[in-house]
Amino acid sequence: MFTAFLRFELATWRKQPLTYVFLAVTFGLTFLAMLWPNLQMGQDLRNLHVNAPFAILSRAGAMTMLCLLFITAIMASTATRDSGSGYAQVLYAAPLEKAGYLWGRFTGGVLVAVLALLGLVLAILLGTPLNEPARVGAFQLLPYVQAVGLFIVPNVVLAGAIIYCLTVLTRNTVYAFIAALGLMVGFLLVGLLTPNLDTPTSVLLLDPFGLRTLHSLTKYWTVAEKNTALPEFVGPLLTNRLVWLGIAGALMGLTHGVFSFTTATGKVKKQRLVEPVAPVRASTPTPRPRVQPRHDRNAALVQLLQQARLDLLGILKSVPFWILLGLGMLNLLSIAATASEREGGHFYPVTYTMLDLINGTYGLFVIAVLVYYGGALVWKEQDARLDGILDASPRPSWVPYTAKMLTLVFIAAFLTSMGVLVCVAAQALQGYTNFEWSLYGQAVFGIEFTRYVMVAVGTVFLHVLLRNKFLAYGLTVAIILLQAISGAALDWNNNLFRFADTPAFTYSDMNGFGPFAESIVWFKLYWTAFCVLLLALTAGLWVRGRAVGGAFSAVQLRQSFTPALRAVAAAGLLAWLGLGAWIYYNIDVRNDYTTEHEDQSLPAEYEKRYKRYEHAPQPRITAVNLQIDLTPEARAVQVRGQLTLTNRTGRPLDTLRLSYGSYLEDFRFTIPGARPVLNDERLHFRSFALQPALAPGDSLVLGYSAQYRARGFENKVSRPLINGNGTFLNNFELAPTIGYTRNMELESATDRAKFNLPERPRMAPQTDSAAYANTYISTDADRLRFEATLSTSPDQIAVAPGALLKEWQQNGRRYFHYRLAAPVLNFYSITSARYKVRRERQNGVDLEIYYHPGHPYNLDRMMRSMRTSLAYYGQQFGAYPQQQARIIEFPRYQKFAQAFPGTMPYSEGLGFIAQTSPDDHDVDRTYRVVAHEMAHQWWGHRVTGAAVQGATFLSESVSEYLSTLMLERRYGPARVLTMRRYALDYYLRGRASEKVRELPLLYNEDQPHIHYAKGSLALYSLRSYLGEKRLHGALGQFIRDYQGRPAPYPTSEDLYRYILRATPDSLQYFVADQLKRITLYDNQVREVAYQRLPDGRYQAIIQLEVHKRYADELGKETEAPLHDYLDLALYGADEKVLARQRLLVDNHRKVVKLIVSSVPAKAVIDPDNLLIDRRPEDNSHAAFALK
Repeated sequence: MFTAFLRFELATWRKQPLTYVFLAVTFGLTFLAMLWPNLQMGQDLRNLHVNAPFAILSRAGAMTMLCLLFITAIMASTATRDSGSGYAQVLYAAPLEKAGYLWGRFTGGVLVAVLALLGLVLAILLGTPLNEPARVGAFQLLPYVQAVGLFIVPNVVLAGAIIYCLTVLTRNTVYAFIAALGLMVGFLLVGLLTPNLDTPTSVLLLDPFGLRTLHSLTKYWTVAEKNTALPEFVGPLLTNRLVWLGIAGALMGLTHGVFSFTTATGKVKKQRLVEPVAPVRASTPTPRPRVQPRHDRNAALVQLLQQARLDLLGILKSVPFWILLGLGMLNLLSIAATASEREGGHFYPVTYTMLDLINGTYGLFVIAVLVYYGGALVWKEQDARLDGILDASPRPSWVPYTAKMLTLVFIAAFLTSMGVLVCVAAQALQGYTNFEWSLYGQAVFGIEFTRYVMVAVGTVFLHVLLRNKFLAYGLTVAIILLQAISGAALDWNNNLFRFADTPAFTYSDMNGFGPFAESIVWFKLYWTAFCVLLLALTAGLWVRGRAVGGAFSAVQLRQSFTPALRAVAAAGLLAWLGLGAWIYYNIDVRNDYTTEHEDQSLPAEYEKRYKRYEHAPQPRITAVNLQIDLTPEARAVQVRGQLTLTNRTGRPLDTLRLSYGSYLEDFRFTIPGARPVLNDERLHFRSFALQPALAPGDSLVLGYSAQYRARGFENKVSRPLINGNGTFLNNFELAPTIGYTRNMELESATDRAKFNLPERPRMAPQTDSAAYANTYISTDADRLRFEATLSTSPDQIAVAPGALLKEWQQNGRRYFHYRLAAPVLNFYSITSARYKVRRERQNGVDLEIYYHPGHPYNLDRMMRSMRTSLAYYGQQFGAYPQQQARIIEFPRYQKFAQAFPGTMPYSEGLGFIAQTSPDDHDVDRTYRVVAHEMAHQWWGHRVTGAAVQGATFLSESVSEYLSTLMLERRYGPARVLTMRRYALDYYLRGRASEKVRELPLLYNEDQPHIHYAKGSLALYSLRSYLGEKRLHGALGQFIRDYQGRPAPYPTSEDLYRYILRATPDSLQYFVADQLKRITLYDNQVREVAYQRLPDGRYQAIIQLEVHKRYADELGKETEAPLHDYLDLALYGADEKVLARQRLLVDNHRKVVKLIVSSVPAKAVIDPDNLLIDRRPEDNSHAAFALK
């Protein structure tokens, strides 16, 4: 019997379109991901071979999650096949074997889902040969076996068992949907329980899909390991799989035990076998009421209201709906309650952070609920066998359809409101009471709620059109998935063709919806008109009587498409086409809509045509004078500039070449005595013949003008830095670059390969002495004089580097004149907004904070950090190089802080809404970031590295180390130790996702995880080993020797020599290991035993195991000889330090004996995390007493 039901299920699903849709999705998505690296399913795999073992496993785990709704549809349909078809009464009367019936159906559904998911394996096998050889690794069979055995089969069995069990026992498919959603919520909640560091094994066991377990076990794997190695079969991953398979087996056992061959579920009230005979009473005949049937519009409205009430109460009174709502609320509340915790610190839960949550995972939850109930309402009467009766009743066809749409609109509004209330409650629980109800209304109801309704309209349309429940569900899910990935994979980003989509937006407290608002409104109207057309079409296609497969009938459509529906459809179509034409005019005529490929083709062609001029001699910029007029209300900028260019070469220059960006338009240049030779406006490149040639040492003044004024709206806002409140532009947007610039080249190796461009070195090697002529900041200037006059709206303050020489108002505008006292790098910015200003003065330096009035939270900490940094850095490295230190807030369209000469723009999304907490891993982020940017005024501006590998070691690494030191001076070493542990995690995760290669710190190529995290860790370790006086003495001498020096500019090798001179011979190996090699340690305390001595003291016997390895640029490791100094600490009760030593270790195994006065509790090797150790969790071991 088992075989009979199994064969029946396989034969049935072989004929179902859903099976082939499922297979097409798994195969198609994976095949596209193999060919288009930008299409990622789960973790970013672009740095790996396409057939890397880790990539195969990761894709398999992610695909089972993405296709969970397909698995749900298959298993739910399998479980309700008999009850849903009405054949159960006949079938259950036969002498069936329960085990064969249940297990045959279950196995059939599981096999169908597994076979469909094997499309992933087929796609990998077929797609691998189509990639370039450099992206393909050696074939291994075992990864495919593990993908099927550890992810595809267990996940299908688990999801199938849960769905099958609930559906069989309840005979209600909604519980299948609940089960699928519950699995997804569980997966997300496990993510919240999975910290960046040491995840407990017990938490990994909670991961239902095994994917987080895989990523946790391989989080520090390098590219080389991911390309070749497989996770250990015996370990947490196998345990996780066995636990969840055991749960699946238990559920199937429960199903077998509880199931019975009856057609009813639940308890049936017992009735008496013999009803008592009622006494006969004489009664007076009751006159029958006279009923007058009505079929007018009022009657139809009454029917509509009653039908809507019936449908709505049917949902609201059902237990499954409230279970679904509970799951959604639990997920949203768990995320919202921790929304203030990110990036290692705490932030105020301002409203826009809540909006991001509602627009994210909660939005997907609402859409999923509407997709399910949209189909359930369409098929409600047919599933209950009431369609024949109801459809024969005298009511218009639009009544049931409109009632169901009204029900879905109410459900969408209810879920949206609940989401808002949960977010407000989360804000209140975190002590934040600035509830911005109007903002919730605009962003959540104005943007998200309308999208939900449009999705509901589209869902119902597909069900009515296709007349096949599970095919419609499958196609709906497929369309949602396709639209989600089509932007990155297919470059399909035009919102005219993305159903219910509007341009992505970012809300800013400073600038509101800013440049995004107009486009959102027009696209909303456009898709609303389309939905009106769909509503009319669906009403015309609405089936009266039983729907029997196949597409809609054109004859039926003509019959049911009444004049009113035709009028509505015509109005919707005309509005849709008219709005589409207006949108097209704005995004493609008034503005330039371009695809990503077109955007990339311009820099590719720029490089191909003009790369030959990269090293051609050009004059240098020696002075900048700008006149910038801002019109914030019109999002307009007009720039007039004079650049003084000086010939610092040894020969006359007869050609001047200019490159300029696309942020501003209409560049016009005025050069005395110059003749235009080339004007390539498309590629933003100009060339002029200088007549006469510019002699060595001579100068000329390059005059130019440029402007930008927003025109209508765009498909995607191209210039989010020009705003009504919070304009922020730097020199790369405001001025041309002299000569050819690498800044306009494509960087991604994948993008470059598409245009047949050669591999691009991230930075020149230190052996390229010609690169020493430029800093890594600028290739067209050394140091220059800067002056700027800014005008803006009368209610705004415009800020530029330098002293404010004059401020005045004229013709309804506000003017500011700034000038820097000393020459600086060609690196400057301007900002303008409605600021409040906090001012102090210290040691002749003006300290200023320009902030949004609604963000006063952290002004004291910012000012304190500026004061202490100014004092400490000045003591260590010389006087502050500017007369001002300004922090300037700008909108959160970009999230960073940056150091220009004396000015430090700081995103509103970072320090201005941060708050301190004892639980912060990134201790006082606001204080630290300000200290970091202040350090750049010395390390980055007073001394700047040459444009070669390792340049950012001189700026970013030293500044990050100094900011860590400032935190330690304020909060103590214990707090900073936790932050440094997370910095180690950031570095190790970063090197695991390295896209090109990893070089030693001294030669890093501007990778943040190296120059920030590893740089601060290495310098902190050097301070511990060498002492602060020696290290800072070397840093101070270096900056005194190189500050303000012209080319050739210093390199990291120069600073290395200064540090090496300050290092004792015994520790020079350590400096080399930290800076010139990729050095990894594997330190372990294997055992700690102790015994009491006759004098009352205790002898601890500690067994250590130490390994040091050197890694190459791809992560391949080789064992290194040991002759290293390592710290060992012995702790007693309450973390009291009993003994601490720096040991010389020259063997892998070492036994250390220490005599202490108290009972030892544990021993820790490298207690201050001074060494890069990929497994720091085994650096500690508890002590036990010897018998």
